Amino acid sequence: MQVNSIHYLFGCSILLVLGDIKLSEVEASSIDHTLFNITRVKRQTTVCDGFQCNSGTCIPKKQVCNGVKDCEGGDDETSCEGTSIFKCANGESINDQSNCDGVVDCSDGSDETDSCKNNVICPGYVFTCAYGACIDKKKVCDGNQDCRDNSDEANCSTLIDNRFKCKSGEIIDEDLHCNGHEDCSDGSDETDACKRDIICPGYVFTCAYGACIDNFKRCDGNEDCKDGSDENDCDTIHTTRKPIPTPTSTEANHPSNGKNCRLPNHPENGAYISLALQKELPPLTWVDTSSLFRVKCDSGYQPTHPFLICDVSGWVPALPPKCERTCPPIKSDSTIHLECKNRNGTRIPCSQATSGTTLEYACEAFYHPADKYDKRRVCIDGKWNWPLPQCIPDCGRERLPGSPLIVHGNDTMKGSYPWSTIIYMKDRDTMKFICGGTMISVRFILTAAHCVTTDDGNIFDNSLFEVAVGKYYSNYSISEPSAQHLKIQKIIVHKEYRGDKRGYQADIALMKTVKQMLLTLFVQPVCITNLCEVTSHGDGLVTGWGAAEPRGKPTDSLKVATYPVKDRSECLNELPKNFTDYYLTADKVCAGYYQKDISVCKGDSGSGLVFANVNDSDRYYIQGIVSLGHRLKFGCNTNQAALFTNVKYYYEWISCILIYQTDSDLYDTRCDHTYPCVPYL
Repeated sequence: MQVNSIHYLFGCSILLVLGDIKLSEVEASSIDHTLFNITRVKRQTTVCDGFQCNSGTCIPKKQVCNGVKDCEGGDDETSCEGTSIFKCANGESINDQSNCDGVVDCSDGSDETDSCKNNVICPGYVFTCAYGACIDKKKVCDGNQDCRDNSDEANCSTLIDNRFKCKSGEIIDEDLHCNGHEDCSDGSDETDACKRDIICPGYVFTCAYGACIDNFKRCDGNEDCKDGSDENDCDTIHTTRKPIPTPTSTEANHPSNGKNCRLPNHPENGAYISLALQKELPPLTWVDTSSLFRVKCDSGYQPTHPFLICDVSGWVPALPPKCERTCPPIKSDSTIHLECKNRNGTRIPCSQATSGTTLEYACEAFYHPADKYDKRRVCIDGKWNWPLPQCIPDCGRERLPGSPLIVHGNDTMKGSYPWSTIIYMKDRDTMKFICGGTMISVRFILTAAHCVTTDDGNIFDNSLFEVAVGKYYSNYSISEPSAQHLKIQKIIVHKEYRGDKRGYQADIALMKTVKQMLLTLFVQPVCITNLCEVTSHGDGLVTGWGAAEPRGKPTDSLKVATYPVKDRSECLNELPKNFTDYYLTADKVCAGYYQKDISVCKGDSGSGLVFANVNDSDRYYIQGIVSLGHRLKFGCNTNQAALFTNVKYYYEWISCILIYQTDSDLYDTRCDHTYPCVPYL
C-alpha cells in the first residue's frame, strides 16, 4: 500500500494517510513533534544588558560589529553583513549605528561633533540635534539630556491643550501665563521664557521679561510686572500721584471723568471681559481710556480679534470683534505635519481655524495621504471644504533589490521586504523561532492559525510569543539596530479554525502587539486596503526563514522566493488525490512549482504570499498565507506546490478587526459575520 503523508509547516508535524484508513483513526504516534525537541540553554545567573559572548562574557553593545574581536571567540564580529564601522579620531572603532546617535561612544567624543551635520541625514520621523545627531522624537522635551549638546531640551513648549504646565507640575490657565503675576508656586510662569513664548499686542504693555499687562497699569504706582519694569522711567513721581476717586453709579454711565468709550453689545456666542475687573460689564457702560477687554467666546467659537481696547480716538479695533464658529480641530502628530493660516496670512493653531483659514499638510517619512484630495483645505462657516487630512503608512514598497528561493534559494538584501515578520515562542528560558508573519498595520501581524494554536485549535497564551520586525537574522540573540521586538497583547484566530479536524480551513490569525511599531526604512506594512478590488498578475513572492534544505534547519537570514499561482484544476492533477480531497478547501490557494526542487518548508508557515499591483505603482499586496504542503518521509516535498490561505477570502474579517480592535481589546462579534470577497485568487 502506498503511504503518503502531509505536514503543516509549524515544525514538521506529520499526519499519515494509509489507503482508506480514516484520518481520525491515525495514531498519535505518527505525529512528529520536532518543534518541541529543543536544545535547552542553562539558566543565566546574571543579566547582561549588552552583548552576551558565547563564553559568557558581557560586552557593551557598541562593541558589536565594530571590527574588533572583543569576545574571546570573536562571536561579536560574526553575522555583521551590511554593518559599517566608524573610526574614532583616537583610533577606536565603534558600530556605525552608534555614530551621531546623541550618546558619546568614542572615549574622545569624536562620534558626537558638529561633523554630524555633514555626515548624517536624519529621517523625518526622528529629532535632529543642533549638531546633527539623530534621536528618537519621544525623547525630546522629556526632561533628560539625550543630545550631547542638550538641544533636545531647548525651546520646549510648556503648553498642554491650551493650558500651561508649571515646572512644579501644576497646571494653570493659559491666560495666567506671562500676565505679570506669579500663578505657579515656583514662579515658572513668569520668566524670561515669556520673550520666546508670548507676543504682546501693541496696545498693551510688555514687561522687560516678556509678559503682557494692561497699558493703563503702566506707571500707576504699583508693580504689575513681576520684575517691576512697568514702573521704570515714569515721568510722574508715584508718591505725588492722587488716588482716582471711585465713580458713583450715575457717573459710571456718563461720558465724563475721562470715560471715553461706551462698551458695545457683547458678541453673539461670546462676551467682553474686563481684564482689570476680571468680569463681564453690561453693554453701553462708559469705560476709561486704556481699558482692556478680553474677547471670550463660547466653546466651538474663536474671536476675530483677542482684545478690545479703549483708545483716545475710540475703540481699537474700530469694528468690535466677533465670535466665529471654528472648524473641527486637528493637530500635527507623528504621521502628519499641519500648518494653518488665517485670512490675514498669519500662522495660527489649527484648533483655532475659522472662516477663511487655510490648512496645508505634509505626511511624515514613510506615510502618504489616505485620499486623493488637494493637500490644501479651507475652513468655511465651521466646516472644512474637504474631509480632514489623514496620513497612512506606506505599504508594499520593495525598498532594496532582492535576489530571487526558500529551499535552494538566495539571500535577500537587508530591508528589501520591510513587512517580513519573524515569530518567536518561549521555551523555558529561550525564545525559539517557529513561524513567519506579515506586518499589515502598526499594531497587527497576520500569520497562520496553526502557528499560534494547539493541534485542536486552542490558542496558546499570548505571553509565550514575541514578534520581531526589521530583523534580518533568525537568531533571536543577534542584536540588530534595525529590529524592533514586541510582546503580544492579543491573538485572534478565525472562529471556523479547528486545525486538522477541518483540513486546516480558516488557517488565519492576527497578532496584536502591545505597542505600535515605529515605521522606518526597515519596518513597513504590506498593502491590504481594498484587497477585494486587487487583481494579481504574474508570480507572487514569499519571504521567510524556513529550512533551505528538505531536511535542514531554519536559515540564518531572510530568503525570498517567487511563486506562480496555479489553476485549481492543475493543482488537483499534480498533488495526491487524498491530499487535495481533504486539504484543498474553498479558502485555499495553490501556488508553487512541479518537479523543480523549489518549495516552502519548515519554518515558512505564516509567511505572506504577496503580489505587485500594477494598478498601484507596483506596491505589494498580500494575497496568501503559507499554510501546509505535501510531505515525504525524508522532509519537505520540494517538487510539489503548497497550499496558502486565501487572504482575499478573509479580507472583510481582517478589515473588521483592524477597525474595531486597534484601540480596544474587546472582540467585536460583528466580525464573525463577514463574507468572503471572492471564491478564489
